Amino acid sequence: RAVAEQLSDRGGRSLMLSVPAFILSTALAIFMAFSAGRRRPGWDKRLQLLATLVMSTSSLAWIFFLRQWFAIDLGWFQLRPWSEPLLPLLLLPILIWVFLSVWPDFLLYRSIVSERAGEGWLQAARARGISPQRLCWKHMLPNLAAPIASLLAVTLPFLILGSLLLERVFDIPGLGGSLIEAVEQHDTNILPPQCPAFTGRT
Repeated sequence: RAVAEQLSDRGGRSLMLSVPAFILSTALAIFMAFSAGRRRPGWDKRLQLLATLVMSTSSLAWIFFLRQWFAIDLGWFQLRPWSEPLLPLLLLPILIWVFLSVWPDFLLYRSIVSERAGEGWLQAARARGISPQRLCWKHMLPNLAAPIASLLAVTLPFLILGSLLLERVFDIPGLGGSLIEAVEQHDTNILPPQCPAFTGRT
């Protein structure tokens, strides 16, 4: 049976979740990396400690905790079957995705910013009296283009597939959930037929 339309619809729903979350988490991680370097050392250490604590806890535990707290206890977000309007249903999954993704990205960009901050050309720019804002936007930020491109290349498959955990917990009919259902039902119309792990062939 033809599955192109189904995969297209589900892929679009996954992108509705993953693309805003990726953009927000990347922008926030870069901002945190710059702010950690410009503020007092204690601020940088607190952010690193918080990143370690968040990353050392299971993502699934964070998803259930934040879902219970924000949606059920506080009632700030809606929990209902997938239907129009979609934005209220996507807000909490996007925020949780950002919360879980921003910390490893922050550590990555922080290490790059710290490494670049000690280079001679940047110290010479400071000695010429260039403002910290111009240093960040005109000098440091372009140096992050390559790491951002590398991160995008690594995460691109996950952006298309979406988050398996978030789609499952929040009942979002995305592409990730579709693949899980296909594995459970041995649906070879959706799964790649050349993949023995999916089709059961050895």
